[in-house]
Amino acid sequence: MSDSVLVIHGAPAYRYGLVLGLKELGFDACEGETAEAAEQAEWDVCLLHTPTPDTSLLTRVRQSGQGLVIALVDSLTVDNCRDVIGAGAHGVALQDADFDDIAEALRLARWGETRVPVSLLRTLVDASPAAPSGLTLSQSETDVLRQLASGRPIADTAATLGYSERQMYRLARGIYFKLGAGNRSEAIATAARWRLLDDSS
Repeated sequence: MSDSVLVIHGAPAYRYGLVLGLKELGFDACEGETAEAAEQAEWDVCLLHTPTPDTSLLTRVRQSGQGLVIALVDSLTVDNCRDVIGAGAHGVALQDADFDDIAEALRLARWGETRVPVSLLRTLVDASPAAPSGLTLSQSETDVLRQLASGRPIADTAATLGYSERQMYRLARGIYFKLGAGNRSEAIATAARWRLLDDSS
């Protein structure tokens, strides 16, 4: 059964086009213009245009408590991502991304993950403190973490690095534990904050 996706955006043509594209990709999609649509419709994931820094609409949609909210932003800046994730978004995507990228953001959010551009990760890393002195990752763990940060599925990452899928899951869980993270997204955010994804790390 496909996810029920609600698209909330102020531009009718954008909403209509995105809904059509999502339906072609197999999603059960509907549209709305305001937060009332989130309160009236049943949905698993809401794609919500969030013109930062005003995240009040996002907060209101999150309060409906129905499902996951992915913020559609005008640009993927550190401030925009911080604003929408801080307001409760489960993921973030460019509003002018193609259908496949938005569908990928939907799938990742359902798995508790998100894709972050490398340029954004670098900006986060540059503005963040170093890891605790006792924390070290092996070269293979660092390679795995970089692959995971690219947003690729575990199976693809395993094949690229020469592991079985089971070994990759075990290695990923070990990395999450070392970083004090519960999932891939937390591990990537922590690694970025502690500069573990730097080329020199």
